[in-house]
Parts: sequence; C-alpha cells; structure tokens
Amino acid sequence: IQLKENKVLLETSFSQNFNLPYEALATNGSSVYYATKEELLAYSTSIVKRFSIFPAPNRQFGNMQVGERYLLIEEADLVNTNRQLRILFNDNGAQFGSVNLSEESEDIFFRNRNNALIFSNSNGKGVIDEIHIEQTQISNLYNLSDSIVEVVPLNSTQYLISTDKGVFEFDYASRSLLTRVNKLNAKLAFDEINQEVFIAENKTIYSYSYPTFQLMNTGSFAEYVSQLIVRYNY
Repeated sequence: IQLKENKVLLETSFSQNFNLPYEALATNGSSVYYATKEELLAYSTSIVKRFSIFPAPNRQFGNMQVGERYLLIEEADLVNTNRQLRILFNDNGAQFGSVNLSEESEDIFFRNRNNALIFSNSNGKGVIDEIHIEQTQISNLYNLSDSIVEVVPLNSTQYLISTDKGVFEFDYASRSLLTRVNKLNAKLAFDEINQEVFIAENKTIYSYSYPTFQLMNTGSFAEYVSQLIVRYNY
C-alpha cells in the first residue's frame, strides 16, 4: 500500500492453510540464519551452507536473533515448561553458553555487541529483561501492566511497544515508558531512513513522524493487517 495516495499497489492471496515453514529468520549482512523447530541452518549470502545446529532431545527451537558476534535462539522443552536461550557464536555455531527463561519471548533485540533485550509476557503482563551475554546473566528492566503484542526498535535505546492497551515507547536509558498512540493490538514498523513510524490497527494503517508522533498519512485496507514491512525503492 502507498500511504501518501492511499493506493494498493500489490495484492495477492495465499491458500487458507498456508503456513510459514520456519520459526525465525535473521541476517547480519554476511549470513542468513533460518530456524525451524527441528534445526537451525546458517548460509552465506551466496547460499552456501555454513553450519547447522539441532536442539537437545525432546526440545524444539523458537525465537531467534543475531548480533555482531553472537546468535541467540530460544529452545523449549516438549515435556515440561522449561525453556532456555542458547548463546551461539554466529560465525560457526559453537555454543558460548545459555540462560534459563521463565516465559516464551515475544521479541529479542541486540542493544550492542554483548547485551540484548528480551520482551515477553507473564500472566498477561509485559516484561522487559536484559541479557548480559558474556556474564550469561539476565536482569529485569521494566514490568508493564499490559500484554506485549509486538516490539520494534527505533534505535539502540528506544523501543516502540504495541500492547493490548495502546502503543508505548520504552526508553532504555531512563527505564521509562511513554504513551504514544491509542491503538490496541497494533502492528508496527519503522522507516529509519525517513524517520516514520507505521502503525496498523485492524484494517487501517497510520504513519507518524518520529519522534514527534505527528499523524502524517492514513491508509485503508480491505483485510485485517497482520504484519507491516517497510519496502524501500532504490
């Protein structure tokens, strides 16, 4: 959709039972990491296989994120509720360590080379934790009163969070949460080149300037929006 003209440029449909075959997909510019429940595969950008990793017995892979040096992948036990975050070197897949997780993560983002933020929900309320990778430790940063739906990083210290009560901005430096937009269970995207935030609620997409959050454009869509991806024309 082209928001400035509220014009649908491309529309296609999938079969009713269409399912994505992977749990997570990530890249660091030089490699592509593809995780199913049963296997993590790493390829070069020329599609040459670099390595593959398997979960422990009676476990399966989940969410994944790749950073400058490390790769984080969630691994859940199929027998009980135990889960852990495995820390791997992203160049060869060797394991550096692991930390236990109390809840399934909604999103994981590297803040720098050695630290990443983990966004999850516990008993219907959002939780923001930080993993200190080289110390293999997790510390709690902030607890929300709402359930986290989706998170988009705006930079290394600001994160836009969609919840069941609205859209908020988390500031890492001050450990504070600011109310931004009254849109519930929204889908999010950020255009870092033009500094625009896209927020979809039901069948409507809104664009806002960042950091002022002034409404710029609104676009309507025939179907409910399930994901937003910013596409650049070069």
